[in-house]
Amino acid sequence: MSHSFTKLDLLLKTNGFIPVSIFTIDNYCVYLEILCTYTSELFLLYISSQFNIRPDKYKSYKINYIDIEDINNTVNKYADEPDKTDIKNDYFEIDIEDEDKNEDLEQSLSENYNKEIVLKDLDKNDKNSLKDIHRQLERFKFCTQNINYKLAILYKNYLCSIKRDDTLESYHISNFPIKRQKKLYISIDLKSFYKKLDTVKHDISLVKQSIYNILNKNQNKHTKILYSMLENKDKLQMYTQLLNNKKEYYNKYINELETMLKKLNENEKELQEQKNNINRKDIDQGIKGLHTDIQDSHVLYSINTKISKVYDLKKELSDDILKTRNEQENITLEIDKILFDNSIMLNQIIKNFNTLMQIIE
Repeated sequence: MSHSFTKLDLLLKTNGFIPVSIFTIDNYCVYLEILCTYTSELFLLYISSQFNIRPDKYKSYKINYIDIEDINNTVNKYADEPDKTDIKNDYFEIDIEDEDKNEDLEQSLSENYNKEIVLKDLDKNDKNSLKDIHRQLERFKFCTQNINYKLAILYKNYLCSIKRDDTLESYHISNFPIKRQKKLYISIDLKSFYKKLDTVKHDISLVKQSIYNILNKNQNKHTKILYSMLENKDKLQMYTQLLNNKKEYYNKYINELETMLKKLNENEKELQEQKNNINRKDIDQGIKGLHTDIQDSHVLYSINTKISKVYDLKKELSDDILKTRNEQENITLEIDKILFDNSIMLNQIIKNFNTLMQIIE
């Protein structure tokens, strides 16, 4: 059964959500990149094939499945894969108030799309990056295994995501503007989104911050492991401090921008109330009514001008927030990837030395 994208677009915008990008397979919507106007957060809305929503006149990007096969990289080649229980302890699950938390996940709907791209056909650097992202999401899925919110990472013109049943899928996006910075998304399926319409804007921020906290905690853990492995601890400590300073700068700057955005939202609300009060006034008849009407028109013009300026400032702030968050997410993801891989490999080196000592003895 087909559904109208226009109706979905209206539902989103009425509740403070703006579609930014549309990703399709066979001209049916699969993912929507959504901007929450209340928090300036971007997230992904997953649309199952059961809804059959076409993008209609809206601009969209075609995506194709990538068959991720034989996931091997330096970590796999030179070290054993870490125990999943250990990873689960590091990437602990996020808990939010969720009325559907304990319900069994629905059986994944059959989506008969052809897998048009095989990993081996991609550029070598892209292939390695996708493998790293895939491994990263394999760890991250433990964080969201019991909630309806999942995670996805956008890199260049590739999208890798955790589905509701905690399986992973990767896509190539045709004709998509390529950005080398990795971007972390919270994703939610359309059915869950509709159920949680009133809390989504808060939940997205909560889950995103929880992910940050987990990654930051693991960064510290991986760093401590590296301290015990490297002879040149002072240099590593200096790098870590620089990274922490960089992240602290981003946090402080984003907090300042969000405070400004909150004040602008309050100012806009006050102006809208003033406008509504004028529109509700009973206008007297005759000359007095005409005079009042002229005065009200001037006041309304002034209010509308102020609202327009506030809107422009909000847009400028939102752009700055999104850009800074993207930089923050990219550096956090890169730190997690690098320190995780290095910790595993160097830990294996120490084990190998211990084994060598046992042989010598």
